[in-house]
Amino acid sequence: MKKRRIIFSINILLYVILATYRASAFAETVHICAVKWPPFVDLNDSNVTTGLTVDILREAFRRKGYTLVMEMRPFARCLKEVKSGLFDGMSDVVPRPGYLSSTLPVSVWTNAIWVRDDSLQRSFEGLASFKGKTVGFVKGYTYAPKVQTYDGWFRDWAKTDEMNINKLAKGRVDFIVGDIISTQHYLSITPHKIHVLEPPIESQREYVLFNVSRTFLLKDFNEGLKSVMDDGTADYFYMKKLNINFSHILRSAAGR
Repeated sequence: MKKRRIIFSINILLYVILATYRASAFAETVHICAVKWPPFVDLNDSNVTTGLTVDILREAFRRKGYTLVMEMRPFARCLKEVKSGLFDGMSDVVPRPGYLSSTLPVSVWTNAIWVRDDSLQRSFEGLASFKGKTVGFVKGYTYAPKVQTYDGWFRDWAKTDEMNINKLAKGRVDFIVGDIISTQHYLSITPHKIHVLEPPIESQREYVLFNVSRTFLLKDFNEGLKSVMDDGTADYFYMKKLNINFSHILRSAAGR
C-alpha cells in the first residue's frame, strides 16, 4: 500500500510538471517596446523592465494566455520598430495613423509647467505668460495640442526626461513641460530646486499601439485590459506605488 502511494504521488508530480511545461510551451510571447518613463516603465536593479504600465500590461496579457516581453527604446525608434513588425506594439503613446490602438488607456500623461524655485511665477496663467522664454521638451514626445502649436516661445530639445529636468535645474532653459507623476518620481530620487505650476496645462490618455497586422492580438489585449480595469487590479497597482487609484486619475484627466 505504501509503495502504491509513492507511485501515485510521483504520477501526480509528473502530471503537474508536464502541465506546467505545456502551458509555458504553448503560451505565445508578446513583444512590446516603450520609452523609459519611471514610474510607468523602468529597469530595476536586476535589469528587468518594471513599472506601473508593465504591471498592467503583463496582467492583461496573462489573462489571455500571453507572456509579455517588454524592452525600452527611444521614442522614434520604438514607433519605427513597431511599424516594421519587429515589436508587436508600443505602450504609453497617443493614437496616431498607421497603427492600431487599444480601446482603453494604460496611463495618463499630465502636461504641466515646471520652473525653478527662484522663479517669480507661482501659478500657471496661460501659455502667453511664457512668451519669449526658452522651454524644454523631450524629442519625439507628442505633447498636448495647445502646447505643440503655441509659437510664442523658443524650444529646446532633450533626449530624455531626466536630461530635460537637469537643464532646468542648471538654468539652461527657463522652464520645461513635464508629466507631474514622472517628474515627481525623478525628484524623489535626485532632488532639484524646481516645482510645478498649478493648474496643469492638459492631461492626455496614453494607449498601447499595435502593428496593423496584429488585429487578433489587439482584440485579446482589449479584453484582458478591460478585465484588469473592471476588477480593480489596475487600481491596486497604482495604490501600491502611488497611493492613488488609476480610475481616479482617469476621471481627473477626462475633466481637463
